[in-house]
Amino acid sequence: IGETVVGPFLPLHGSEMSSSGAEALQVMLRGSCAVKTSDFLNTLALCHTVKCDSSGTFQAESPDELALVHAASQAGFSFVDRINSGHETVYTVRCPTGTQEHVATHVLGFTSDRKRMSVIYRSKCGEALVMTKGADNVMCRLLASPLP
Repeated sequence: IGETVVGPFLPLHGSEMSSSGAEALQVMLRGSCAVKTSDFLNTLALCHTVKCDSSGTFQAESPDELALVHAASQAGFSFVDRINSGHETVYTVRCPTGTQEHVATHVLGFTSDRKRMSVIYRSKCGEALVMTKGADNVMCRLLASPLP
């Protein structure tokens, strides 16, 4: 990360984040890539269809989706709950700067054809913010093409 070498990142099975992983996260959240790192972790905490039941247990459509939400939580961006209210869904995320509510206006669910999902949020200034996650081979191809 920049000039700082950190690693290994993976914790031992069943343990919390490795000390090197925690160190790398702090370097990324405080360094020149802090905004991009926060945006990435926020996307992991927000771009999903995970539900929280009354006991606080998360239910996900796939183990991968649950793993990404858990990874964001380990990095300090914890999905708390989502509440449907009419045509919108409010996602609550606890992050290093405090608890935030995000209003999702539409979800384009993951399909095996698209190999990605997107959630459209209303930004604080009223603009649409689209968060997308998906298979790396699909996302890289989409990002390599110029936008219309």
